[in-house]
Amino acid sequence: MYLKSHRGPRVVTLSEGHVLSLADLPRSDERYWTAARKARVVEAVIHGLLARDEARRRYGLSEAELAAWEAAYLKAGTEALKARATRRGRPRRTAPADGEDRPPRSPMPRART
Repeated sequence: MYLKSHRGPRVVTLSEGHVLSLADLPRSDERYWTAARKARVVEAVIHGLLARDEARRRYGLSEAELAAWEAAYLKAGTEALKARATRRGRPRRTAPADGEDRPPRSPMPRART
């Protein structure tokens, strides 16, 4: 078996006693980011398995994006990395007040009887 050269540890033990290795990290070509995948990347960075720059390069992340994941994870764990959790901070759309123009509604198909 051939192992790529890698600076730093190949395996780290997390605070809960779980072991995280390079093989546990998501593939570098992931298209969809689940909360669990984001958490693995953040844990790897926090515990020194991956350097920040290496994580950003490998997964195509900006510094702001990785920092936001890390802050959310440290604040509330994996649950905070879910897409619906990130939408909670956005303002809700409000309906137009009376007298304002409303966008035209698309006709809804009627149910067949």
